[in-house]
Amino acid sequence: SYRLSQPSTEVEWALYHTIRREVLWEARRHQGVYNANHPDEYAADNYPMLLFHGEDAVGVVRIDLKRETAESVFRRVAIRIGEQRKGHGTVLMHLAEEFAKRNGCPNFVANAAPDAVPFYLKLGYGLDPSSPENDPRNPRMVKVGKDNR
Repeated sequence: SYRLSQPSTEVEWALYHTIRREVLWEARRHQGVYNANHPDEYAADNYPMLLFHGEDAVGVVRIDLKRETAESVFRRVAIRIGEQRKGHGTVLMHLAEEFAKRNGCPNFVANAAPDAVPFYLKLGYGLDPSSPENDPRNPRMVKVGKDNR
């Protein structure tokens, strides 16, 4: 009873931004102001997504497809406070990976919060410390190989 879909109504967009703001800005005491109108949300090949469990929105991710490198970048992955540690994150990532594969981008990247590294390791991601894009405050996690094709 899960589905991953792009927000299509004002209510769904509000849910998407509320989950992101509460989990990634407020709960983590992120510096700066959350910008619900950031241009990256509407850029070509960037797909904001809501995870629904039944009728409840429980999580979010933005999937940025880099078709020239067959890479998918999973950004701002978040599960609603009160719904964390119930398996929703694993479902969210599997559905996001399936979306990426269907769209020709089977190589996965996520810049994780340090406390989320074990979650990504459990899903088969590895640390990519040699990447020039790596930031120790948000380690770059990658998942590539024949299993993703």
